[in-house]
Amino acid sequence: MGKVAKDDQGEAYMNDLRHCGLDTSIVPEVGNRTGTCVALITPDAERTMLTNLAISTEIKETDILAEKIEASEIVYVEGYLWDPPLGRAASLRAMEIAKQKGRKVSFTFSDSFCVERHHQDFVELAKTKIDILFCNEHEAIKATGARTIIEAFQIMRAWAPIVCCTTGPKGALLSDRAKNIVEHVPTWHVRLVDKLGAGDLFAAGVLYGLTHDYSLRDAGHLGCYSATRIIQQMSARLEESLAPYIETALQGPTNEEAQLAAAVV
Repeated sequence: MGKVAKDDQGEAYMNDLRHCGLDTSIVPEVGNRTGTCVALITPDAERTMLTNLAISTEIKETDILAEKIEASEIVYVEGYLWDPPLGRAASLRAMEIAKQKGRKVSFTFSDSFCVERHHQDFVELAKTKIDILFCNEHEAIKATGARTIIEAFQIMRAWAPIVCCTTGPKGALLSDRAKNIVEHVPTWHVRLVDKLGAGDLFAAGVLYGLTHDYSLRDAGHLGCYSATRIIQQMSARLEESLAPYIETALQGPTNEEAQLAAAVV
């Protein structure tokens, strides 16, 4: 669920969704423009982005369709939507419907500056409305006020039923409060080209695992593997499907690969 305008960019996005086989309720609208993002990537794979949300800020409660949520297992909400008031209201409506229909709510902190802007709301959401929380180590430390990622993760474990926190080349920390499970999942050592999409692909892999009855650790492996694939190429759209590589991902990295990855500064 989102917003695109009836323009060339909007048509490109819609064609991309159809090509991926995704069912969407989005109808391109006349007026305003489709959101865009210019990303500048430096040789060391760091990036800076200039984003124009445009029509994306106009998503509203009436765009949230109960039947779509009921037909899903998990609703995934971006923290970025908390900036525009309409987006915040739409997000809360989606969460409300999910709870009514017995579906799970997942949420990503999106960005450490986003956490800073909406700190009180995000912490309250994590404690009361979110079933699966995604963040990276910088966002976790910002949200909790902890000194280290380990301290931050321990605090967040008490907030949400499932917490998934990426720690860069050291992999990810995951917890399941109900089952009293904590996993530190290592990642693969790869050539870093472009970090765009790493967090999104990590969440995609984890959510695939959780919705296909894999263990929390296996879901973490799927997330880390997906992230390593996207950071080896330019752009945030994968060049090939990861479906043939699920078994490879589930095996996890070798000890040597994990040690090489963790050694990266």
